[in-house]
Formats: sequence, structure tokens, C-alpha cells
Amino acid sequence: MIIPILAVVAILTYLAWIRIEPLAWRVPLGLISGTVFVALVMLLLVNFDRHYGMEKVTKTETHQIYSAVGDKLPIGVLVTKELGTKADNYVLVYADKKDAKATPHFVPDTKHMVQAVKKSATYREANVAQATVTTTTTRWEWRNKVFEFLLGFGGEGGTVAKQSSVVTMPKSSWLAVTDKQAKQLTKLQGAQDTAQQQALQQVVAEQVMAYREVNPMATPAELAKVEQKVTTETTVAAIKKMLAEN
Repeated sequence: MIIPILAVVAILTYLAWIRIEPLAWRVPLGLISGTVFVALVMLLLVNFDRHYGMEKVTKTETHQIYSAVGDKLPIGVLVTKELGTKADNYVLVYADKKDAKATPHFVPDTKHMVQAVKKSATYREANVAQATVTTTTTRWEWRNKVFEFLLGFGGEGGTVAKQSSVVTMPKSSWLAVTDKQAKQLTKLQGAQDTAQQQALQQVVAEQVMAYREVNPMATPAELAKVEQKVTTETTVAAIKKMLAEN
């Protein structure tokens, strides 16, 4: 709305200085209209430069994510691709739903680089039960309806000032791998022979038996939980070893 107002004030300023002949009217009206015109221009410039009339509003959302390899492994896998060398910014591959196909997330939009540079994504390990992604988005919003009425002609309201996403994955049951390692992992899993599988099963059985000896009153549900935990941890260790050797 400020553009039409500027046009009207500009016309009034012209009329005040050029068309009004009595000096007693010309000077005060010209000064008033000119001052209003300059003030409106300054308001517009400050809004462009410093987002005057707006404020930052931050919103945080968290939801669970699922392994990039589905149920092919008893562990969760997060595929990562770093953007740059020291930016700590990644494209991350995972599934948004349990039965959904894994897809790349946080891929920069090369057609809108101004917005792309405001967004970042990374990952970390923690002692948590499930993998989640937490996205914190800060947007520019109008302070009130007056500023929106005057300056909201370009759709600036709701524009992203900054957005950061962090994938938090269980330290004991998830593994972060590069795209190259993910391909190696698929090949290694396919080449895994019966002897290796039996060796893994034996390690799990021995640890479950050791737990049962220490806890003779353990229920079947507790033993199943221990077996799942040991299987996951042993698989993570075995995969890390295989990737290191290849």
C-alpha cells in the first residue's frame, strides 16, 4: 500500500510547490507533503535493509525418522553427504515413515540460492531411544497489521531468516555412513557367508546366556530385549569393522 501512497504524496508535493500561488499556503503545504514523502521513502528503505516493522518468530518441530535401508539390517542407517569441506552441512538420506522409501533431505535449491544459504542440516549421536529430526525455523513476521498494510506488498511476511535441522540418532543402534560406504555395505551384506552369520549368532547367544546366569529370574520379555540390544550393538561393531577393512 505504501507505493500508491507515495505516488499520491508525490503528486501533492508537486501541486503544493508548483500550482499553489499564495506563498502563505505554498510553503507549509509543500514542507508538510515533502516531509511525508521523505519519511515514507525512508520507511521503505529501512524495511528493505533492516526489516523494520518486522520481527523474528522461531518455531521448532521434531518427528521420528527411520533407517535408510529399511528392515534389511537390525540397525538404523543414516546416509550422509557433506556439502563443502568444513561447513558441517549435509544432505541426509532417511525414511520419514516406517514403510516408506528413503529419500534425500535438505538438498539445496540451486534455483533459489539466497534462501538455500539460510538453511543447514547436520547429525549427531546421543543416548536416545529413537532417531529424530528437529528443525528450527526462524521467519520474519509483521509486528502488527499497520506495518503489514503499509509494507506488505512484496510477500515478505513469513520469509525464512534461518533454518537449521539436526538429526539425532541412537548411539548404540544407528550408524552414519557416506553414500560410498552405503554401497559397500550393500555389497558386503550380500557377500556375507553362513559362517559369518553363525559367528554373529553365537556371540549374541553367549552374551544372552551370560546375562541369564547373572539374572536367573529374568522373564522371556527381558531376555528378548537383551537379545535385541546385543544383536544391534554387535551388528554395529561388525559393520564398522567391515567398512574399515574395505
